[in-house]
Amino acid sequence: MTVGRRLLLLVAGAAAIVLQWFGGPWWQHHARELTGNSLREGPWLFARHVRFQTTVTALVCVLAWWLLARRGWLPPIRESLHVREPRRIVAWAALASAAIIAIVTTVILAFGGNFAPHVPHGWDVLGNMFSNFYEELIFSGFVFVVLREVTGSNKLAVVGVAAVFGAVHTQYPVELRASIFVTTVIAGVARVKTGTIWTTWLIHQVADVVLDALFF
Repeated sequence: MTVGRRLLLLVAGAAAIVLQWFGGPWWQHHARELTGNSLREGPWLFARHVRFQTTVTALVCVLAWWLLARRGWLPPIRESLHVREPRRIVAWAALASAAIIAIVTTVILAFGGNFAPHVPHGWDVLGNMFSNFYEELIFSGFVFVVLREVTGSNKLAVVGVAAVFGAVHTQYPVELRASIFVTTVIAGVARVKTGTIWTTWLIHQVADVVLDALFF
């Protein structure tokens, strides 16, 4: 791969990250204003996840991925969406989810957090199924594939995605962001072993439901 192509791919990946980092909050803020801040209630929670959370960035990444794949610069999207070995996907997702839940629980309790068990809001859980998929499409999908093509290394791509994913979660304290880096590396390994973002989506979904029910 030429230096010029590598630079263009890095620019595309960086643009996706910037759009998610700054564009997502901006879009959500204006969406709340338009709806009278009702995005925090009832079915609007679902709408927030599906339409206002990371939707715009995910659509931009899909378009960029499709265009770059047509030029032969990236592998096609379908390669990251296959479900050829469902048992392997579920097995890796289960192992990674258990490890991630244990790590995050330990970090929260070690830094003064307390258990606050509750039943998660149903609309929020349902909406998370979509917004988590959008996030995985962006990070475990587009950004990962870009970094893998540029560096020629799955390991560097996993670490790069983890660093970015931890950095963009600015709503959390630094210790939780550090744990997000570690847990994203774990999820990234599972993604490499199975070759599909459905694995990281399952991990993300299970970890979110359990941790939200325990702490948030």
